[in-house]
Amino acid sequence: MSWRKFGKSSGLSYVSDSVPVKVPEVKDEEDQTVMIEYPELLLPYQVAKLFSVDPKTVTRWAKSGKLAAIKTPGGHRRYRESDVRALLEAGE
Repeated sequence: MSWRKFGKSSGLSYVSDSVPVKVPEVKDEEDQTVMIEYPELLLPYQVAKLFSVDPKTVTRWAKSGKLAAIKTPGGHRRYRESDVRALLEAGE
């Protein structure tokens, strides 16, 4: 499983190839920037490549509950790498 760590950020940071995530600035008691861990998020086409299916199939899996999806504010779906890996292992 792959995790990305972010520290202080004033803009967009990238969790995956092209998934921008707004990273909040978090400080501890001593006013030090704290590292935050975010799970790797995959795009539908990336999940589709792993399963050798069409991206629309991945969307159907999300709608049916077979694969959990995170919806962006714009309504696009993203998938946690850990959920995708679990589904891959279950299918083998």
